[in-house]
Amino acid sequence: MRALTDVVCPQADQAAPYYETVARLVRAIDACVNVNGSRTFSVADLFRHARDPFQHRLSDAIAAAIGDDGKGPALGNVLRSALLKRYDGLAVIQHGTDSAGAIWEVRKWAGDDGDFVPASPPGA
Repeated sequence: MRALTDVVCPQADQAAPYYETVARLVRAIDACVNVNGSRTFSVADLFRHARDPFQHRLSDAIAAAIGDDGKGPALGNVLRSALLKRYDGLAVIQHGTDSAGAIWEVRKWAGDDGDFVPASPPGA
């Protein structure tokens, strides 16, 4: 079983499945959204990407995190719970809000100094 080194939790056995579910979601967002041009996204953007038949990894990760019948607020709550925690070297940050709701980004966590670097350069 993989050790939880990035998230401190007194009930690690209970937290492990949730941590893995959120980590899977964060990795899927990084692979999908960051490849499609813009690194920032809203929950609506994630649902739009997840409808693409080639983005089954993202759609499966969303379903695992919030259930098949989950709605935007549930996904927003999962992202909020992931703020500034490291998941396989990635972190979720919030940039504020606009008419679409909260604006999110997944970035690589550069190291122990707390700095972030873009998860992937534009056009890469």
